[in-house]
Amino acid sequence: KPVLTAKVSSSSGGQVTAKFFAGTYAAGGAWDLVNGGTVTVASGSVARLTLPVSMPFGTQFDWQVQACQGTTCSALTTLQDTHVSPMLAAGGDAAVVPGR
Repeated sequence: KPVLTAKVSSSSGGQVTAKFFAGTYAAGGAWDLVNGGTVTVASGSVARLTLPVSMPFGTQFDWQVQACQGTTCSALTTLQDTHVSPMLAAGGDAAVVPGR
């Protein structure tokens, strides 16, 4: 099962929740793998979310993440176009933007 990773942070510190979204090419832009799956970690830490399905190596999918603290969330990261690899995990950064 693929694992998505993202370093999430907030300028105020504390706990930050990473919201993950992922979908296969076959879904045509829908988040059929995970739609808002959350992982809460300390600010500045890496959040890891294991996708709920096994996929063969080479399977392509898109994913994004945003960081939330309370009701404040960052914008979604740039859409990541990746594939299931036995050697690499997907990853990216997201940060809570105060006042958004």
